[in-house]
Amino acid sequence: MKKFLSLSVATLLIAGAMTTSCSDNDKTDGPGIPKPGETGVRITVVDNSIETRAYNGTEPTEAGETQLASTLSVYVYDKNGAFEYQEAALPLDPLTLKTDIFKVPDGDKYFYIFSNGQTRPVSQAQNMVDMETQKIQVDFDKNRPKPAADFDAMAIGTLWRGDHNERGNLRNIEGNKYGGEPVPIKLEVGRAVAKIRLVDIKKETVPGTSPLTGSFANAAYRLRSVPVEYYLVGQLDGSGNYPPTTGLRYFSAVHDLGPGTSGTPSDKFVDYFWGPDELTPSPTTHYYAIENTTQKMTSENVNEEHLFYGNTTYIQFRIEYTTGPNEVYDHTTAPTTPMANGLGVNADFWSGLYNGERLIFDGDPSGISGVTDVKSYKGGVMYYKFPVRDPREIGTERQCCVIRNHYYEINVNNIFNLGEPDDEVDPEEPIDPTDTDVQIEVKVLEWFKVEQGEDL
Repeated sequence: MKKFLSLSVATLLIAGAMTTSCSDNDKTDGPGIPKPGETGVRITVVDNSIETRAYNGTEPTEAGETQLASTLSVYVYDKNGAFEYQEAALPLDPLTLKTDIFKVPDGDKYFYIFSNGQTRPVSQAQNMVDMETQKIQVDFDKNRPKPAADFDAMAIGTLWRGDHNERGNLRNIEGNKYGGEPVPIKLEVGRAVAKIRLVDIKKETVPGTSPLTGSFANAAYRLRSVPVEYYLVGQLDGSGNYPPTTGLRYFSAVHDLGPGTSGTPSDKFVDYFWGPDELTPSPTTHYYAIENTTQKMTSENVNEEHLFYGNTTYIQFRIEYTTGPNEVYDHTTAPTTPMANGLGVNADFWSGLYNGERLIFDGDPSGISGVTDVKSYKGGVMYYKFPVRDPREIGTERQCCVIRNHYYEINVNNIFNLGEPDDEVDPEEPIDPTDTDVQIEVKVLEWFKVEQGEDL
């Protein structure tokens, strides 16, 4: 049985979670009684909608993002990272949203809690880092990473290990004997996946911004270079900071993996498909993606260090262009004066470089002296691409990341150049510091995260 939290909630919180005593009603003889130096712990799931916050706004929950499994997976480690407790399937009462009491030794503890996750038992000799960096595999069905983003069973759990503030997962547990009031301790959780939405595509936000005089229509988009695995717990740099602080370094499970080559792309990254499951730009639809960070590196055929399209998650959109006035040239003569009118909707056209400028032609201009790099656009269809990029960060490595529990809302504000005539992208194509063909605006939110702390 699953518990469904109200769709009005914009955060899912495991809070009031650690009860560091048993009440008189819980006092019985038996294995549930904590021994000296131990504390009884009970987890309670709380609807914390009144504290909804995000980094710079809010992103409301949607169907399928708020259901909990009937059991939780729990891991507990001491402050030195040594194993202390695990339970792969701790029952969660569907009415009270409370678990049974379990016992841990007193002291500073790291708590990890997961619902609907792909966790597996760990050895008592396994340290905390090994547990966190379990590589969780996903499959893709209808452009959705499963089971991490299954409908009604999204992977929800501890996002990061944090030591230095109330948003981490290090907590001091100390029993207060029978009869004392349970001590609530808040723990935050979030989604293992990211959420990416292309809201709109405009040729230009201000008239005259784009050099193209025609118009665009019938756009669709997909995600490409999405990883097939992720770490159970997100990995951060050693600064002691905690999201949503900017300047953090994230390390995904594919951080060191290369892009492959055009002949042999990396098998650790997949592309979403065109077809029935592709999306059109909209403020109400979105894709889910697996966390992806990579570092600058060389590749098999590129000796300079870059980020590459083959291992960096990016958006590719397909769109139809109808040529406008004074931008189409006769393909039979050397370009001098463009035609007054465009070619109409769904017309085929060609482009080519002439004296360093890309021009549009009404036919194949290959026979014209000086025209090079000819491209053919069937029905005016062309393709554009750009990496998912966080503009708050500095440098391509930190900008071009997809982070768990983050929501990326993207608008294309201006299109400056013709796109490509097909959707082929060389995995070893470097990513530029800026997007030259399109100008995008990205809003990045911490998805369902509480920004403020709580006095305990």
